[in-house]
Amino acid sequence: GVLQTLRQRLKYSVIDVCDGKEALQWVAAGKHPKPSLLLFDMGVPGDGDLQIIREIKAHRPQMSVLMLMTYGNDNDDYTLRALQAGVTDMLTKPVVLGQLKRWIENALEMQRMRHQIQHLERMITERALFPDTHSLLFDTQGHIRNLKSIETEIICFVLGHSGGCMARAARSLGIGRSTLYRRIGELEREEHHISRANHTTRPMMRVSSNERS
Repeated sequence: GVLQTLRQRLKYSVIDVCDGKEALQWVAAGKHPKPSLLLFDMGVPGDGDLQIIREIKAHRPQMSVLMLMTYGNDNDDYTLRALQAGVTDMLTKPVVLGQLKRWIENALEMQRMRHQIQHLERMITERALFPDTHSLLFDTQGHIRNLKSIETEIICFVLGHSGGCMARAARSLGIGRSTLYRRIGELEREEHHISRANHTTRPMMRVSSNERS
């Protein structure tokens, strides 16, 4: 089933809860680990599920929500209401492994990018690390630099400022050390700027509306 695929084949940490109400209680209480994604494994879809998703999103606006639908229940009217409630995307079961893997990776990457942008905005506002913010954001021709090059410069600067200490650099950037290792590895593969590092995964929550897989 989907649960086994997530844990054994995709190597994700999964919190398995029996229904949307239990998922809402988990998120509202701020329990740990805090899930990055929410997968709703639907039986017969209903508006009660959409209300729960709205409440979950009210507590965790940045959480991505994927709804797994049974064929025949994915009608246009319900799809529209689901998207309006905060569902990020919908997949029809049986789920193709490659499609599910790509969706998860894209959702996590979007969350990471939003986190980096927000942190960059805070640093610029506080002028904590870069007194010359113009040179950080603009190239020599006055064009806005792309996010990848800005991120690379920030990581290189903070690593140098931290004397190469990954733990100290991660604290300065406001991210976990494993996240920093992963991103350095990605940047090295993409641009060959920094040394290779390990890959890490983040926890997600899977919700079944009828029974556990």
